[in-house]
Amino acid sequence: MERNTSAPSTSKVEFEDKIHCLEYHQDTVLCLATCKLLHTDVDNCNHFVQYIFSGSQDSSIGVWNVDTFQLKGCLLGHSRSVINLYVMNETVKAPLLLSTSRDNCICIWDIASLSLLFRITDL
Repeated sequence: MERNTSAPSTSKVEFEDKIHCLEYHQDTVLCLATCKLLHTDVDNCNHFVQYIFSGSQDSSIGVWNVDTFQLKGCLLGHSRSVINLYVMNETVKAPLLLSTSRDNCICIWDIASLSLLFRITDL
């Protein structure tokens, strides 16, 4: 068996080659999570909406609608880099997002309302 010694491709991905570019954060994105949320529209029809959460060194969490690739909101509760995101209870109507940060805090967010429920600090 021969070993491939050719140099790896260095082709640059051009903007036109990208499917979508989600722009919000002022610094590096460190973590991602996804969630499907059951949504009832004005006609009383139920459907799932999928979200992407992005945690960044700028201490914020971006919330993106996957269907529209629009920024739905931003979660502000940390004072330092967000290093981990975890979706809990995804199968229920009110799932939660847990975020950890270099500020030694854990934030628990209500995904449906994008509100901070609890902030657990290092005592």
